[in-house]
Amino acid sequence: MAGIKDYSSTAGSNTSVGGVSIAEGMLPSNINNAFRAVAADIREWYNDSQWVVYGDGDGAHTFAYASGTSFTVNGANVTSIYEAGRRIKVVASTPGTIFGTISSSSFSTNTTVNVTWDSGNLSSESLVVYIAALSKSVGYAIVGGGTSYVGTNTSTDAMLMPSGTTAERPTPANGMLRYNSDELAFEGYANGIWGAIGGGGTQGGGAIVVNQQTADENYTFPSGTNGFSVGPITIANGTTVTISNGQRWVVI
Repeated sequence: MAGIKDYSSTAGSNTSVGGVSIAEGMLPSNINNAFRAVAADIREWYNDSQWVVYGDGDGAHTFAYASGTSFTVNGANVTSIYEAGRRIKVVASTPGTIFGTISSSSFSTNTTVNVTWDSGNLSSESLVVYIAALSKSVGYAIVGGGTSYVGTNTSTDAMLMPSGTTAERPTPANGMLRYNSDELAFEGYANGIWGAIGGGGTQGGGAIVVNQQTADENYTFPSGTNGFSVGPITIANGTTVTISNGQRWVVI
């Protein structure tokens, strides 16, 4: 759909707005129609203003499929725009609309952008690529599958964490945070394991430490650590808890 994304950053190249000629020598009556067209384009953009199609409107920046998790921006070095950690949206026929996070970008004739998708993958077809208007360096958090922002510096607001069961945990990476709906606790991934975080295992205003009665995930105590649980504790069939020499797991 035509709109602001198709406006040229070169003033003299803008000769039409919404099908209305604004070329040199335009009809005086076209002024009113052109202003109305611009107002409509602004309103259309505002309705989804957190996403922008980066470019100059002259077709210099065109997107092409590279793989299921990457695309190219032909002939332009835009690695500073498509930076690692920035959210992205792609609209195409096969996946429909999908969201993801840029993992890396590099330039050699074309800019290649690698993306970790929330779900789905690209197919070899025409792509429309949008980047989040706010880059990763701005003090905002991205929530709701990349569809909204919550200010992290607002005292009266809160960030909604991703929530799911233990079986729905994503492919792990150090630093991940989520709410585990099976454990009824917040958890994070660090040093190769998932674990409760900041109040995730406490109740009663932090006075009561709560633990499950069944260990149903393999666990190896990290070097130099001990642990305790309040029993009884059952280790599920097929589950292994590994405690090295010199370490202790105390069940009270």
